[in-house]
Amino acid sequence: WGPEASMSTQQVAWAGAILGASAFALSLVTLIRRPTRTVILGLPSKPYNTAHVYNDVVFTSGQVGLKDGKLVSGGIEAESLQALANIKAALEESGSSLDKVLKVSVFLNDINDYAKFNEVYLSVFSNRAVLPARTCFAVNKLPIGACVEIECIATK
Repeated sequence: WGPEASMSTQQVAWAGAILGASAFALSLVTLIRRPTRTVILGLPSKPYNTAHVYNDVVFTSGQVGLKDGKLVSGGIEAESLQALANIKAALEESGSSLDKVLKVSVFLNDINDYAKFNEVYLSVFSNRAVLPARTCFAVNKLPIGACVEIECIATK
């Protein structure tokens, strides 16, 4: 189903009968919501968009410290700074900015990098009165051997 897809009354009735009430309700919500997808910094071989805009909310995919198609050198600090720069670019291309970020999720390959990551994070999100909500996870392994992956939700 693409964004241009629509269902006739008869198709809606048949879908409801086949799927059952709760599954049908979820499917109908999916059909009614037609988000706009924006590709920013996307690599053609990746099966996702860099950002997805729905109404006035921007959802970014996880960003690692890639620059010019390669992971930056310099460890957690350099990768964190570049991943946040990629997030910033994705937000700006989507009509948002870092100061409109509501929630950040951080995935660290090594939880011992937490303090170093926080230093970089606070240099980018410097207004401590309005820091975004944040969750940080330690994970077993990240794509392309990255130290950190960051995603966020922001308003436009």
